[in-house]
Amino acid sequence: MSNRLTGNYLYEVFYNLMSLFGVGLVILIYSRIGRGNVLTKRLAPITFEIYLYHGLFIQIFRCDRLYIANDIAFLFAVYGATFVLSYVMHKISEAILNLIGCGRTSVKKGA
Repeated sequence: MSNRLTGNYLYEVFYNLMSLFGVGLVILIYSRIGRGNVLTKRLAPITFEIYLYHGLFIQIFRCDRLYIANDIAFLFAVYGATFVLSYVMHKISEAILNLIGCGRTSVKKGA
């Protein structure tokens, strides 16, 4: 077996194990923190937007024209841009829904 084939195989196994470790770590941290903390209450309204824009910024910040080589800077850039755009888009969608009468604040209580 060639050294190149073994290297690629070990590389893929390593990164799959690291992905599983990362998911397990997130689950462990979330189980320790719980659902009712300040962070989850603040991020709850924009979780769908975070889901939508996270992959977009991963692609943008690692493309040919805008490549962030430093992994720590890449991490902060992706999360920062994701949270900012998610918050802005959530506020815009709330304003549009309130304008057409479908938002949360436009519904009368008791109706």
